[in-house]
Amino acid sequence: MAGKGGLEQLFLLAQKAANIVLLAVVLIWLGLRFVNSAALEGWVAQTAPDYPVLNNMGTAVWVTAVLFFLLITIFFLNRTVYKNRLNAEYSLKPGAPRPAQFAAYPLLHNDSNHLRSNLFAVLLLAALAVVITPNPQAFLLASVVILLVQGVGIWWFGGKKTSHLGASGFVTGYFSFVVVYGLALHSWQSLIAILTFIVYWQSTLRALRNRDKKVSFESHAWGFISGILAAALLFYLS
Repeated sequence: MAGKGGLEQLFLLAQKAANIVLLAVVLIWLGLRFVNSAALEGWVAQTAPDYPVLNNMGTAVWVTAVLFFLLITIFFLNRTVYKNRLNAEYSLKPGAPRPAQFAAYPLLHNDSNHLRSNLFAVLLLAALAVVITPNPQAFLLASVVILLVQGVGIWWFGGKKTSHLGASGFVTGYFSFVVVYGLALHSWQSLIAILTFIVYWQSTLRALRNRDKKVSFESHAWGFISGILAAALLFYLS
């Protein structure tokens, strides 16, 4: 058991290290983008043929920055201006959901701990999803599939008296998408898929096994399924 606990701690440290690297890359990239954009673009154009991972790096940085700003801003406004009314209005309620709830519920969180548990994981996994997809349109298509499939799954199986919110479905969705799609490409993306699996499999498995009534099992499970379906769709289209 001690060995298992030590392994989990190692994976946790790997996740924290990955988050630090993501933050450093975003800050450095944005800094260079605003200070010396021409030099950055020239370096990417010169280096990308040897390192294809750089092709979508700029898009990944912007997706990370925008998603971070969106989640933090919505959380702050909900807690201060709206006094948590957004959670009551726009959480996904199975039975008779409104269309706005399908788009809004992943952006809402119960408290700071809930947000913190999802924030960096969804930022990193979304960035990796951008990097391995051929273009921003493909990433957007994958994200829409993940959103719709998990939303319908929650709506159908989520329990009539239960409200669902939070980005955890996108965490498991982007995880399964990166792993399945990356492995299917049999190229440098496969290395990213393997590293993602190694670092995040334990926490994903723990989320899928969680049966706490305060935690949405349906979000985790249908998020995981939606990522696999999104990967299959993109691979078929390509």
